[in-house]
Amino acid sequence: AARERLDELADTAPAPVVDRLRRGVEERTNLAWERLGGTQRETPSQAYGRLRQEMIDAEREVFRNARDTGRIPEEVLVRAYRDLDLEESLLRREGDR
Repeated sequence: AARERLDELADTAPAPVVDRLRRGVEERTNLAWERLGGTQRETPSQAYGRLRQEMIDAEREVFRNARDTGRIPEEVLVRAYRDLDLEESLLRREGDR
């Protein structure tokens, strides 16, 4: 209902304001979905975790290839992997909740 009403009023306010309100509605909808749990469908946070993990895996591959071809030194790879490891551990922690 809130989204429909916002759509009706969208042309009466600046676009950034309307966009911000749309994001708020979407966030509240996703939070409600997360709280319901027990659904057969993937929740937004599960989808986020899955997609971000795929992105991290791709980033690791790019750094590894860059190191193997001599475009970056080993220490750059190590630092990049450390950052990716940290983000990955945060994703796992969020997924355990």
